[in-house]
Amino acid sequence: MTESLYTLEAADYPDIQPEAETKSLLLALEQVATERYHQDLQHGGPGHDDMHQADDWYALLLIQVERLPESYPDRLIKIAALAIAARQSWDRLHGTDDTGLPAAADTGEG
Repeated sequence: MTESLYTLEAADYPDIQPEAETKSLLLALEQVATERYHQDLQHGGPGHDDMHQADDWYALLLIQVERLPESYPDRLIKIAALAIAARQSWDRLHGTDDTGLPAAADTGEG
C-alpha cells in the first residue's frame, strides 16, 4: 500500500469498541480513502465514473472479488474503494443528498 493521504484519529470516532479495534478501523478507512484518490488519478475521476451504470459497477466489483486470493488485504481495500466510487457516482447521477436519500426536489417534498 502507498502512504496514507488522510489522517483520522481515534478521538474522532465514538468510544464504542476497544481502542485497538478503533485504530484498526481508522487505518482501513484511511487506506480506502487513499485508494479512492489513486483510482481517481488513474481513471479520471468523477467524469469517468459517471459513465458507468449499475451493471458496469457490478462487473468491475466482481472482477476484483475474483482476484481476492492474489493479495487479500490489499484487494479488500480496492474493493471497498471501488464500491465507494460506485456510490459517489450514484449520488451524483441521482441527486441524492449527503444522507444518501433522494434530494427533496426529487421527492416532491420541501
